Amino acid sequence: MKDAAWTDRGDYWDRSAFGFSRDAPLVLTGHGAHISVHQGTLLIRDGFTRYPQAQTVHRLFPGTPDLPSAVVLVDGDGQVSVDALQWLSVQSAPLIVLDWRGHVTVATGDVPADPDVWLAQARAIEIRPFFPLAPRLLAEKFAACVRTLRTLPESGAVKKSPGHSGVSDRPARRCP
Repeated sequence: MKDAAWTDRGDYWDRSAFGFSRDAPLVLTGHGAHISVHQGTLLIRDGFTRYPQAQTVHRLFPGTPDLPSAVVLVDGDGQVSVDALQWLSVQSAPLIVLDWRGHVTVATGDVPADPDVWLAQARAIEIRPFFPLAPRLLAEKFAACVRTLRTLPESGAVKKSPGHSGVSDRPARRCP
């Protein structure tokens, strides 16, 4: 019974995400994603994210106005052909691969970016006044937590806390 509900919900989200726009990327995920060129069109098979699931297949035609702004593969595995990379390049649609943390691991083509954001990021790297501030803020926050713990009524959790007078204030051991 749980599998049927899971499948129905997955099918609902598949239907609601159908359709492309030049303003939005085509997002792929799952195991076994496949991007290749077939008879001049880009053939994209989405990966599997659950069982049972029908594989979604997208066919993109060159030069049409409804091509996605980019193809993004999020924490998936599979294959991309060299012909597909060339097809995406000709259509000015980048391929971006993200790992499970959201970090870009591969980016091909013209990845759109805002020059103002680039300048702000460069300035933030050059000017680092915030890093010395962080330890002081954390120390103040920990001191406030200890003061709060000392005002709480006696309980097992309070007795075990570092701010309690019966327990030393030495730092807790770190996990290996």
